[in-house]
Amino acid sequence: MPLIMSVYLGVAGRAATIARKKAGARADEPETRMLAGEMENRHSAVALAVDDLVRLANGLDFAPDAALASRVPTRKTLAANAVIATAEKALELAAMPASSARRGSSGCCVTSTAPSSNRCRTSRSSFSPGAWRWGEIRWKM
Repeated sequence: MPLIMSVYLGVAGRAATIARKKAGARADEPETRMLAGEMENRHSAVALAVDDLVRLANGLDFAPDAALASRVPTRKTLAANAVIATAEKALELAAMPASSARRGSSGCCVTSTAPSSNRCRTSRSSFSPGAWRWGEIRWKM
């Protein structure tokens, strides 16, 4: 499990790197800083969960028991959910239009099926990448 989730950590890391580069010119905007911080928090959650999976694997020197059988899938789920959340924030950060604060809009948001992350309730247009299963970008006009 740690090997597979380490690949997921790499995917989240790459998404965050791309988003940082694309948002670099907007680094002074408050919304950019907020989104970048949210993305970094989610990426840290992935790293912590994967690190704990590696610790639990103990170099493959472990005794299988019920407690371990419960801990591993829990960390895998935490990591997988954090990867999705990291990718959503990275996409939101990378796609945010420049100077969104000056226009008085909040730029774009990624909406997912989770009610807590659904910030954009209205939009005039939307863009949905074909491979993006967890959410879609909604531009507020």
